[in-house]
Amino acid sequence: MRRALAALPVLALLAPSRADAQTRGGFAVDRHEPAEAGSSWLVVDDLDLRGHARPALAATLGETYKALVVRDANGEERASLLRHRLGLHLGGGIVLWERLRLALQVPLALYQDGEEAAVAGEALSPASAPAIGDVRLAADARLVGRRGAPLTLALGARAWLPTGLRSQLTSDGAARLAPEVLAAGELGAFVWAARAAVVWRARDDAYAGVPLGSELSGALGAGVRLGRFRVGPELSGATRLASGAAFGAKTTPLELLLGGAARVREDLTVSLGVGTGLGPGFGSPAARALVAVAWSPAVPLPPPPDRDGDAIPDDADACPDAPGPRSGDPEANGCPLPERVPDEDTDGDGVRDADDACPGLPGVRTNDPMTSGCPEGTPRALAVVTAREIKIAEQVRFATNSAEVLGESDEILGEVGKLLSEHPEILRVRVEGHTDDVGEARYNQELSQRRAASVVAWLVAHGVDAARLGSEGFGSTRPLGPNTTEEGRARNRRVVFTIEDRTKAR
Repeated sequence: MRRALAALPVLALLAPSRADAQTRGGFAVDRHEPAEAGSSWLVVDDLDLRGHARPALAATLGETYKALVVRDANGEERASLLRHRLGLHLGGGIVLWERLRLALQVPLALYQDGEEAAVAGEALSPASAPAIGDVRLAADARLVGRRGAPLTLALGARAWLPTGLRSQLTSDGAARLAPEVLAAGELGAFVWAARAAVVWRARDDAYAGVPLGSELSGALGAGVRLGRFRVGPELSGATRLASGAAFGAKTTPLELLLGGAARVREDLTVSLGVGTGLGPGFGSPAARALVAVAWSPAVPLPPPPDRDGDAIPDDADACPDAPGPRSGDPEANGCPLPERVPDEDTDGDGVRDADDACPGLPGVRTNDPMTSGCPEGTPRALAVVTAREIKIAEQVRFATNSAEVLGESDEILGEVGKLLSEHPEILRVRVEGHTDDVGEARYNQELSQRRAASVVAWLVAHGVDAARLGSEGFGSTRPLGPNTTEEGRARNRRVVFTIEDRTKAR
């Protein structure tokens, strides 16, 4: 570590053109490509593209052992051109419009060493000094899904600028470009992520007899998330696309990382990983250890659903489609207050006209709205006229999910029509349709409107002047009782005949 820190000032003095002129050019050996800043994985990406103008920063420190080994015909190690490398990847990015991410990665080799080797009479120089690597640019666009969904899919591209040193095995000396497909998802505690890309490399020569050139690359991660922790393996690899080189042992570097991440704060994640290469592919190390720190501002949780906008969440609102005040009574919490009606009592019997089934005759109060305020012994009627409405003794019945009036309601609607005939002073009645809150609110609104219109059509067909009738649907916005019980929902499914206009004489 002391050697690495002492070497840091040298990075600023390195010049690729001068260094490459001294030795035969190498290539970008290290296969580790960190996930973009903000991801909780080390290699794959969880596609957390939430927020707008949301930044992210990351730093990955890693020790790589024997990433480039020259072997003899028997597979025995002859020399390690890249034996040790202490590397640091600095990353940053920004998410825009909940969909687009732009990112940057700067790789630094803080310390590295290796051994000289010769292959087919050609001398190969080892990595021996600190160096910058090829700067990576990336852009990704989310197509479907979002963080936490079973599937989130994105398209993107990466580009590597030739900023590194071929002599120090940190660069190809030419640009690379990789269009890619990214996917991620969550199924309960199970989390996964994947990446597939075609990497175009301008170089198509060979190094130590192994072709370079373009390649197919990919990575896959799977694990379990428990609260603030995630654990699971990540497998990454590539294979050359040159004819006869695909899936060859030396042209197909693979690497397996075992690791995990912990969210130590809402905006800070620390990840650890250890792994090894699988096979003799160039860039596949004998061992690797990583520690990463990623920062990104926490995304505020969306507010709980509140359909009626009364600041009471739907799961605690007894009337989620009708705004109302907060109440200590769970069956009235969020429900509108009863409309205040003047306490008029024409017949002076102590029952106000709005509730009096016989507003012109003194009577007694009862629990039955069809007889309350009527003289004792008055038979219970199917419909009565009060100061504000024509009350009915039973609900108008409709076919399920339909506006068709059932025949069993002919009698009750006939009584309404009879009362309108007997009370010409009632000039205008609004027929109101109401529902409970089961189902989608817009559908309930439309259904209540169609049912109210069907009642008007029935009355007109049975002799009531259409000019005296109007209709309106309120859906579930004017409940009489809580929609949390079957009894309350039954009260809310109703047709109301509200008197809108009448002459003063009765």
